[in-house]
Amino acid sequence: MKIKKFSKLVSIIIALTLTVSLYSSATVYADTTRNNNYIGVTSDIHGNISNLTTWLSNLKNTSTSLDYMIFGGDYAGPKDAASCTSAVSSQYKGTSSILTKGNHEVGKGGTYASGLVVNNSNYAVYVMDSSSKSFTTTDMDNIKSSLNSINPSTPVFVVSHCPIHYFKKRTTGNASTLVNLLNNHSNVIFIWGHNHTVHDTNYGKVKISGDTIQCSSSTSVVPIKFTYANMGAMKQGNNGAYGLLINLIKESDSTKIKFDYKDLSGKTVSNYSVTIS
Repeated sequence: MKIKKFSKLVSIIIALTLTVSLYSSATVYADTTRNNNYIGVTSDIHGNISNLTTWLSNLKNTSTSLDYMIFGGDYAGPKDAASCTSAVSSQYKGTSSILTKGNHEVGKGGTYASGLVVNNSNYAVYVMDSSSKSFTTTDMDNIKSSLNSINPSTPVFVVSHCPIHYFKKRTTGNASTLVNLLNNHSNVIFIWGHNHTVHDTNYGKVKISGDTIQCSSSTSVVPIKFTYANMGAMKQGNNGAYGLLINLIKESDSTKIKFDYKDLSGKTVSNYSVTIS
């Protein structure tokens, strides 16, 4: 009788041990409700999937999990866009990709994000379609409505392929109108790409409230009251910035946001931080 009881006890212990080991080896997915969140960002892949794979692999030395991977457009084609999401899934299992439409996607098909695609307790993500090299009236009406509905202490990442500022004859339509709109929302972090081929000196840089930008050759510089950050360029990494790692650290009444621009080796080439409160 004692031997039977002992054998039953051993079986229970073995079963519990196996259960614990199974749970301990399971993949832990990103929890967007926690107080320390990571988001990966890059733009202008142009078929350089090998660069993206290398960048993501080395990024894991800094962050082993990402809530999302945001792409700023110009993949070179729908198949390349699909390859981008596959590259993310292979390096960060369970991480969703947000695909923004760039001017090179016009007329080539594919499905891309648009509007308010993320809205959780820690941050929101709004994707604009500037593939026509202009900010549309409809998009600006929609983003205005979305921003008005979000708590002003919640960081909102506004993603656009085209920038707001003017550089080497490159101008985005309705840029001045968008600046006036976003200046009413200091919780906005506008992230942009597109200008990698003209060697825009703003790559790998973040502008903050109080800094200035120029929207066109015919307008004066204007102050901004939001955060304005480049996404990096995966094709050639201007100023060493192939992509951007964003770290949100939520505190009781504010969120500190760290921006680390990474080269292909995973080295931080520039870094900034802002606080949204």
